[in-house]
Amino acid sequence: MKKVLAAIVMVAVLAAVVFLAGCAGAPKIIPNEEAWGGFVGEWISPDTATAGYLYPALQVYQADLIGKWYCLSSATAPNLVLRFKPRKSWVDEQGCVYCQVHFQKTEIGAYSSAFECAGLMRIDKTGKVLEINAISGVSEQGSTADWAYKQLEQIDTQLAKKLPASSSGGSQAGGWLGIYWIYYRK
Repeated sequence: MKKVLAAIVMVAVLAAVVFLAGCAGAPKIIPNEEAWGGFVGEWISPDTATAGYLYPALQVYQADLIGKWYCLSSATAPNLVLRFKPRKSWVDEQGCVYCQVHFQKTEIGAYSSAFECAGLMRIDKTGKVLEINAISGVSEQGSTADWAYKQLEQIDTQLAKKLPASSSGGSQAGGWLGIYWIYYRK
């Protein structure tokens, strides 16, 4: 009887350890408003030599979910004004804050057509480093959006090389334009 009881206790303890170990690495979901607050401010590119439409020199994020991108450091007005819509936000075990977003231009201007993307933004625990992955040409909802957000669960510096060809035309990844940017708080 004691052996059976000891075996049951041992199994229960092992099950509890396995359960708690699985929970320890799980990200903590946070409200989108809390996550977005960490992104608010001015962010500058460390590489102004490659600055331009595909890598803005300065990105400014406002509390009202508006982003302003200045493609060149000498620009006095934003080249792109974007509206961001957070979808899901979390904090990982290292304290980095993540926010999946959909963003699109608020008006046609520098680009002659609509511009919208699925994105993942991450700031480090100190709040000084911003990394962004984005997949262009993704509408807010639908099967393509579902697919894109599955690709955007973690920051990937090689995202562009991993995207499949799309039926919409050419880009650096054979169809989808995958973006990785890094910025520092100004």
